[in-house]
Amino acid sequence: MIETYVFIDCETGGLDVEKHELLTVTAVLTDRKFNVLHGVHALLEGPDDGTIDPEVLAINKFNEYPEPHNVLWFGQIAEDLRNIIDGSLWMGSNPYFDFDFIMKEYDELGWRRPKPASHHLIDVCSAALPFMCPQGSSNCLENLQQFAVLNYFGMGEQQHNSLGDTVQLIRIAEKLTHKGIA
Repeated sequence: MIETYVFIDCETGGLDVEKHELLTVTAVLTDRKFNVLHGVHALLEGPDDGTIDPEVLAINKFNEYPEPHNVLWFGQIAEDLRNIIDGSLWMGSNPYFDFDFIMKEYDELGWRRPKPASHHLIDVCSAALPFMCPQGSSNCLENLQQFAVLNYFGMGEQQHNSLGDTVQLIRIAEKLTHKGIA
């Protein structure tokens, strides 16, 4: 039985894993009752070559972050991040997107990739579908992006930063568990 969950969210410089870089990564390890056990949150060295997509900047507002004092290189968090991911069930919002970016970083370092408990990653927002769109319902959401799920549950606006979004994903998962969905 899986005993821990890892909630992960990243901000990137764009949507293309081959062209863009990770800008921030947050991973929070919880037990099955969503008690926080450990976490990693890092602002990473961004590209200096102007490869951050302007449309992405309009969403994540990375260029408006305060002057960073603790910018890290991915290798500085890689071991801790891998220890959090190994053996845990990976949850997120569009988790395969974050998975690809994180695995690319491990590959570039030449380090062993983390091994989640399952190759099936859980999209927390998609898990809300049975509750939000019951069978036969004519009043169903058109999308299950994080902002729509937060709005549906009256949980505030999406933060659009990896730490805030990760905390909100944990709250959504808790709500779904209490509703008997997850």
